Amino acid sequence: MSLYEWALHERKAVSFECDNGAYPLLSYASIPKVLPKQLITSSVAIYLWYCCGTTTIGLAGVAVLLIFIAIIQRPQKFEWFMINRITSATWLNRSLLLLCGVAAALVMSCTIVVPYQSNGILSFQNIPRSFIASSLLAGEATWIMYVFQEVLYPLTARATAHYARWSTATI
Repeated sequence: MSLYEWALHERKAVSFECDNGAYPLLSYASIPKVLPKQLITSSVAIYLWYCCGTTTIGLAGVAVLLIFIAIIQRPQKFEWFMINRITSATWLNRSLLLLCGVAAALVMSCTIVVPYQSNGILSFQNIPRSFIASSLLAGEATWIMYVFQEVLYPLTARATAHYARWSTATI
């Protein structure tokens, strides 16, 4: 009868093994409890989307501000390729930028599959991303390298100018 109750999850079986032998134990009979259903109304993906959207709006706002300043003041030398480093260090939070880069890397590592039916057989078909979407995601993934370069700058101040371009190009 005990094995029957164990098979119905009414009893728990445990065995303790030691140098003196094995001690099998069987718990008292109890009615299995149903786990309460938890309503999960949110997802991590929604928070990632909001963080990436906030970062994109912040970057676009800074870019518009810099364009406006460049039109009014007409500087002799305006390095547009430094906007990422200046913006990330001054205007935006590094943790948000790192989160955006990680989210982009996660999206790039996932494939787009759709169900495909042929001759009554259902299978998945891989749909490649467009060149523009892949380029945009790769550009967002470079935030990871920018954040790491800024964090490591106090330790590698002299070498940063040498390795920064090559390490960013590898991403």
